[in-house]
Amino acid sequence: MPGDVLLTGIDDDGFTCAYFPNHARGVSGWVKTDRLKVLPALPTPKLADWAGVWVDDNDTLRLTPSGGKLLAEGTAFAGTAQPPAGTAPGATITGASLRVLDDFTMFEQHRGRHDCILSVTLVGDALEVADNDDCGSDKARFDGEYHRAK
Repeated sequence: MPGDVLLTGIDDDGFTCAYFPNHARGVSGWVKTDRLKVLPALPTPKLADWAGVWVDDNDTLRLTPSGGKLLAEGTAFAGTAQPPAGTAPGATITGASLRVLDDFTMFEQHRGRHDCILSVTLVGDALEVADNDDCGSDKARFDGEYHRAK
């Protein structure tokens, strides 16, 4: 739709791979390249821009600056419905830290055969998060678009 902001990737034969972030987990696909207008790049975020509690439905990530790195802690539940009180999260990450590269970072928590890895991109006022499916149960994922908790 005119006015929507997309994240774009490669071009191929007059089409551009694009991702439309939204609260429903986002949508990706191909858009005619000539329908796109390139916007100025967002400024490189400072470490403090990442800090805070970020939420996506019932999933939470807390990012804390520590010694030039970010410390990540979080929990994720299966599905978007409010889990019953006392329900344990299906996926967790604690104590993971890494240096930020411009607007992108990865957090890794080593757990033997099942290392939890989060890829996190700061896009304006949102975090786009994807995990490697080894952070907890099969149905609980950190994948999504996170916004600061209010």
